[in-house]
Amino acid sequence: MSDSPTPTQPDEVSAFFDAILGGDRNAVRLQAGVDPSLVHALDQRSFGATPITAAARRDDVPMIDLLLELGADIDAKSDWWAGGFGPLHLSRDPRTTETHLHLIERGATIDAHAAARFGMIDRLKDLLDADPALIHERGGDGQFPLHFARDPETAAFLLERGAEIDARDLDHVSTAAEWALGDRPEVTRFLVERGASADEFMLAALGDTDAIRALLASEPDAVERRIGRERFPTPGSEGGHMHLYTIGDQCTMLHAATRHGRLEVMRVLLDAGAELQARGWYDASTPLHMAAWNDQPEAAELLLDRGATVDVRSGAIENDTPLDWAIIKAATATARVLIEGGALVGDVQRGYARRGLDGGFRNLTGIEPARYEPIVALLGTGPG
Repeated sequence: MSDSPTPTQPDEVSAFFDAILGGDRNAVRLQAGVDPSLVHALDQRSFGATPITAAARRDDVPMIDLLLELGADIDAKSDWWAGGFGPLHLSRDPRTTETHLHLIERGATIDAHAAARFGMIDRLKDLLDADPALIHERGGDGQFPLHFARDPETAAFLLERGAEIDARDLDHVSTAAEWALGDRPEVTRFLVERGASADEFMLAALGDTDAIRALLASEPDAVERRIGRERFPTPGSEGGHMHLYTIGDQCTMLHAATRHGRLEVMRVLLDAGAELQARGWYDASTPLHMAAWNDQPEAAELLLDRGATVDVRSGAIENDTPLDWAIIKAATATARVLIEGGALVGDVQRGYARRGLDGGFRNLTGIEPARYEPIVALLGTGPG
């Protein structure tokens, strides 16, 4: 890692990172020309992220190349207290983009955590053969390589090499199974089948209907349980348990099942009295918002059939309907269900669709503008 001095003016650093995040290469070159140390700065607004990590998170390969030209360290990590992240640890989903391949071509070091994230089992084998202790090495947020496992095959290899299945990271005090639940539920399912601990919210998200039925039979009030810091404490850290992120603070089991489209679990929960309009997750959203954001049309249809309010609004931050969220996420199938269910289509909704088509949500969602074309066509151009 570079020992170059870092700038001391917060405004200067913020402006530099704003230019990176805005894709403004001219501004980045100009600012680094005035103060070359900016390429070694850390963005404290984003947990101490490095310039190349900021570019990698938005798949901006030309920006990565410019920063390297200006002298940035491709292996530099954030200075987060629980463990730093480099660009290979935070580039966008390697299953859908190839930015990580460009970083590797440009010389980024594939450590055990990155190798696990990319499912590079041969690389992991070489690393662990050379140093078996790496299986217990903490990386970003104090995670172990198992926390990064891309798929069940990678997780199985790491377990064979001695990974502790319920080991917890430092920042979120959560297991690998809990970390994977949001975007790699197949890894969570594999780990649970191999003996990882599992709570009711995880079981609902995985669609374990029998376990949920058994829980409700013995504890009927469990249907009202919610995720929160008291139920899932993180001693030694203010980071909050991963359930607050992969499912959502104050979410119910119904939210968890809806996010993953677990229809049978949803029916069991609704039959047991689960609250249709329960508020949780971002901006006090309902399960119907959850269905919209995650493009779960069958889940949305089930909720509407059971009496969910189609135009229910989220909280004071956004005050959006489920259809608004479906539009922002280019969730065409769910948007169609909501519209058929009576959702209001007006200027606001068409404005969101046009904004997505213009690339206005790309930094928020990572969704390419072309994916909004079906939404625009669905909404039409008439008056609301």
